[in-house]
Formats: sequence, structure tokens, C-alpha cells
Amino acid sequence: MNDQSVIRNPQSEIIRVLLVEDNPGDARLIREMLAEVGGVFFDVAVAKRLSTGLEHLAEGGIDVVLLDLVLPDSRGIDTLAKVQAKAPQVPIVVLTGLGDGMLGVKAVREGAQDYLVKGQVEGNLLVRAMRYAIERKWAEEQIKASLREKEMLLKEVHHRVKNNLQVISSLLRLQSEYVKDKESLEMFKESYNRIRSIASIHEKLYQFEELARIDFAEYIRNITDHLFRSYGVNSEAISLKINVVDGLLGIDTAIPCGLIINELVSNCLKHAFPEGRKGEICIDLSSDLPAAPSDRAVQTGNKFTLIVSDNGVGLPKDFHFRNTRSLGLQLVNTLTDQLRGTIELDGNRGTSFKITFTVTEGESLIRKKSAAKMSSNSVQDF
Repeated sequence: MNDQSVIRNPQSEIIRVLLVEDNPGDARLIREMLAEVGGVFFDVAVAKRLSTGLEHLAEGGIDVVLLDLVLPDSRGIDTLAKVQAKAPQVPIVVLTGLGDGMLGVKAVREGAQDYLVKGQVEGNLLVRAMRYAIERKWAEEQIKASLREKEMLLKEVHHRVKNNLQVISSLLRLQSEYVKDKESLEMFKESYNRIRSIASIHEKLYQFEELARIDFAEYIRNITDHLFRSYGVNSEAISLKINVVDGLLGIDTAIPCGLIINELVSNCLKHAFPEGRKGEICIDLSSDLPAAPSDRAVQTGNKFTLIVSDNGVGLPKDFHFRNTRSLGLQLVNTLTDQLRGTIELDGNRGTSFKITFTVTEGESLIRKKSAAKMSSNSVQDF
């Protein structure tokens, strides 16, 4: 590992300082101030130009940078940015003659650990500032390392859950090859599709940067594509239209929504278009949050509306979806209750299920709204 990527324990007895300062008098004065402070030894390297300082940083072995913002080859906040880009793990204390309070605030916001003005500091204050900078940066790196480790562990959990679910679904598929009864075979297929819908969530979670949220539009396309292939649907006869809020959805909402879509689309493919009838299935997911040009988090209380509809033969007039023996629709009702939502059925033109629910934990991230038509071979199976 390169030395510049390592932050030493702040209790080290020797502090290696890179002083980026073009004024020889100021550089000498700073050296003298550091030498007067007892209990610690400072190994100071001086760079009169930013370019020379960057070369020192590239070699590694620097604990803290004392940085002037006015140099022959750079000036202002841009100087700080270049040093950070070269060695982001090394703490920076700005030590400059610019007594500009707003500049100091901006420097700290941009990543400097402290902002000191020449002529207003003495040795003990300067040492305390450097000590604090090193300790704070060291603590930040320890926290980042811990978070990276936890993220890797969580990704591994999602990966293992996905693999275990894949094993279960594969066993179901193998077992179904020995089933001769058509009704039982259908039950195996439905169970396989449900497990695959959940497995797909965990697959997306370990592949995506967000560990608790997934791109829901992509997820819907994935599971519906699998359903089209599972039921051997001719995409030229039955088209699928997806119009979904484009953004991230939390796992606690995505799993029940995905299973609901799995059940309703399966019903459409099995019953809505008998004897080669042509038609269309539509999936709409919208939110009452206005579209924004930049990413926005859905706040508590934002309402979502999920509509799964088709223009097929429709349902019998005496059909009551709340009191049905269909396991799929029983699951839809149960999952809607899990979302604390409501469900409505419209059978005037084909079949349309409308499910309305409220996000209670602000777990979504809305970007923009997009519509897409999908063919049945657009996404690979898992």
C-alpha cells in the first residue's frame, strides 16, 4: 500500500510535516515555532511551490500539510483542492496571510481541518491545530474503514441469500419435472416465480451501491421479463408497457410491491388472453411527489399508486377478489395490508387493480419519470 494512503496513529512521537510556503521568512518562523514546543519532534519538509509540494505528497510519508493559499503557481481554494486531490487521506491545516473569514469558512467546508492566519498564531496553538487535524483525520479514516467492512459484509449477506434462494428455486424446478398433474405443475411454477422475485431483490442489492434500496423500474423489468419467458408468451401477441417512477425504493416496500406485481402479471398471462388473443398489460407506479430536476428523497407521507391492468377478457361479474380461493390474490390482499394500503378492482375494460399506499419511512429517492416498453428477452435470467 502507498504510504500516502495511510494515516498513522496520532500518538506517534515524530510528526512529518509538509510546509507549502513560498516566503522564506515565514517558513523559518514556522520552523522556529515548532522547535520551541517540547514533547514532540517535527520533521519538516518545505516546498516553495505547489508543484513541488505535490511531488512530496506523491512520494508519501507525510502526516500533515501546512498550506499557504497564495503561491507562485496557485492561489486560493483551488490550491487546497489540488492538494486534496493528490493525497485525500492527508490532513491539511491552512496557514495563510489572508485574514478572510469567509475564505476560512469555505476552506473548512472544502475539507481543510483548520484555517489559521499568519501573525495570529504561536507555537502551541499551531501544534494543537496540527495534532487535532491528525487525530480527526485518523478517526475519520478508522470510521470509513469500519463502514467499508460493514458494507462488504452486508453485500455478502445479500449475495448468500440470493444464492440460497436460487438453490431452492432450482430444486423446485427439478422437482417439477417429475410432476405429471397439470394443476400441481402450475403450483410449482408459481412458487418458483415467487422465490425468484425475492431473490432478484437481493441480487440487485449486492450489485448496487445502495445497500438498502434498489432501482425499482429495473427490478420490475427484470421480474416481468422472467414471467413472460416462464409462461412462453409471444411478445408480439401480448405487449407489456411499464410506466414507473424512476428512482430508488427501499427493500421493505420493494419486496411486497414486487410480489404483488408478480402475482397480478401472472394472472394476466394465465387468464386474460385465452386462445391466442392479442392484448396489452400495463404496469404504472406513480407518486404524489412532484417531478424534480435533481434527486429528491421521498419524505414520510408521500403516497404511491400502483396499477396493474390489462385489456383482456376481464373477470366474471360475480367475482369477489377479497373472498377468493386463489392463493395469488390472497397474497395480493395480504401484501397490500403489509404496505398499509388499499386495493380497488375495476373490471369495466379488461381488469385493473389499483393499489394505493404511503411510504412511512422516507425510504425512496425520486429522480424522474420514465416510460418504457419491454420485450420478453431484454433482461437475463439469474
